[in-house]
Amino acid sequence: MKKSFSERHGLSLRPGCLLVLFFLLSGPSLFAQNKTVAVRGTVSSTTGEPLAGGSVLEKGSTKGVSVQADGRFQITVPQNATLVISFTGYITKEVKVGTSDQTFNIQLLADKNELNQVVVVGYGTRKKVDVTGAITSISAQSIQDVPSANLAQALQGQGAGIDIQKSGGNSKPGQSPSILIRGTRSVQAGNSPLFVIDGIAFDGNINDFNLDDVASIDILKDASSTAIYGSRGANGVILITTKRGRNGDGRPVISYNSYTGFTKSMGEYPMMDGPQYLELKKWANFIGKPGTYTGIDDPKILVDAFSPEERVGIATGRSTDWQKLVYKTGITTSHQIGVSGGNDRTQYSVSGGYYNEGGVYFG
Repeated sequence: MKKSFSERHGLSLRPGCLLVLFFLLSGPSLFAQNKTVAVRGTVSSTTGEPLAGGSVLEKGSTKGVSVQADGRFQITVPQNATLVISFTGYITKEVKVGTSDQTFNIQLLADKNELNQVVVVGYGTRKKVDVTGAITSISAQSIQDVPSANLAQALQGQGAGIDIQKSGGNSKPGQSPSILIRGTRSVQAGNSPLFVIDGIAFDGNINDFNLDDVASIDILKDASSTAIYGSRGANGVILITTKRGRNGDGRPVISYNSYTGFTKSMGEYPMMDGPQYLELKKWANFIGKPGTYTGIDDPKILVDAFSPEERVGIATGRSTDWQKLVYKTGITTSHQIGVSGGNDRTQYSVSGGYYNEGGVYFG
């Protein structure tokens, strides 16, 4: 009768031992996969101009950051991740991250293919290569890629020289931001740009405009581009082209787009709880008034250092986290539906949308 190797040498490999052995051997590699690295650097054009508002995304995920005004960025990603750096009008670039903290100085090349793109100007349409003025073109896809409450927010970070800010620092949900093109141009007069929708000047609230109706946006920034609009175009002109019906066999084309997102506060301040605050205040009074108390547990400290309301809280063990009572998670929901179609005689396009943005504060 033949004996197995384990019987001849007195070895017994039980399933449990094999499992332990597996984790011992694979443990370092498993833990290594969870490690992250800090990546920082700059994003600029080949001429050295910072590409403020550009995006730095982790490939295969939704995690990303925006490039700051000075061209700098910082992001934390897993080891061996790939970063995707993009900016409107430039060729997207991918950068491989290693296993340790790194610094990159990234330069993006101008996208020459965009020179053949047709842009809208005040007197019709032209190829971008034939236009000498400063024009930024934004496609409908670029707007839809970034969930936004209104058109002004959708323009943020989409082109150089376009400054989008919350009015007066107001952060109410759906609040209309202010739009500046190439900075403030007047001290007393208004600085808002002129909006032109399908060739007609629009004086209403642009944030009531449905984002799903937008086919393209062209922003005229310099004097040569805006001259046709006279003094009304002194602060820049934003040309909006809406979607149109298309020729076909008459059957309607239905489109639907929706998303749900969550908004949270930037972070909560680390605060003491009730017992920690109690001990801190006891020590502060004991050290601040030498010889007055026998120790931090002297009953006189409770009378001298704490108000009647605080003493009631100490006696009942009450500890209130006020930040949790103020902050909450805001839920944002968007639904967009459109119907378009037509034939050689008639074209039509009808759309509607619902957008609800919840804030991070109760009330």
